[in-house]
Amino acid sequence: MRNIAIFSFIGLGACAPETNIRSGEIALCITNNAGATLNSTATASWSETGTVRGITELDGSTVPGLDCAEDAAYAVDIEESTGTIWTLAYGITDHDGNQVAPPLDMVEGEMVNFIFRQQQNQPDPARGFVVIDGTGLVAAVDNGLAGGALEKEDIDGLYVHRGLAIGDNKEECGLRSGTQIEFRGSSTVAIEPFSSGTVNIGASDFEVFAISAYFWSKANCDENVDELSWAIFR
Repeated sequence: MRNIAIFSFIGLGACAPETNIRSGEIALCITNNAGATLNSTATASWSETGTVRGITELDGSTVPGLDCAEDAAYAVDIEESTGTIWTLAYGITDHDGNQVAPPLDMVEGEMVNFIFRQQQNQPDPARGFVVIDGTGLVAAVDNGLAGGALEKEDIDGLYVHRGLAIGDNKEECGLRSGTQIEFRGSSTVAIEPFSSGTVNIGASDFEVFAISAYFWSKANCDENVDELSWAIFR
């Protein structure tokens, strides 16, 4: 597994989801030109403000310093006033392996704030990011492992939680129960993985993605981890 961030919601070793509960995948990583490294397991977070210097569509090639680049769709460069340039890369693939992540709704030269969080968890850490510009939320992504990485106050006006049950899988590691994901803003939409929909927050419409949503009961493996993985883009 890459040590800076690629999270698979289909492959978790011997205890992997197997059959009819559909799941997608997230690729998510961050680095900067000052040599910042993200420990693969430790709890960490950054909150920085800077100017967008570039938005690059990735093509599956490796990129120095971005260990998720082969699986990411876009990389965004954000330069602080100190001259430090942060690069945030992300991607979303659906249950068929198709890259579906949209670009961020912002342009070079504008000022934005980003938050990147990681919460220690075994076997993989929870990770997520939020990007905000002068008019509000641009995007947020959370891999949703063991409660997720983002905090409620990170996204004003949005509440994300489990919705109705959609079925169970009996697997080697126990019983895995799938659910919808409910996105609640000024409007509410409840969708099941893997699918997308639209929710309104304030004066803006957002595309939301239910990427993976299940929990384990009668678990037999230490590697079992509940997931509530989602993304939202303006």
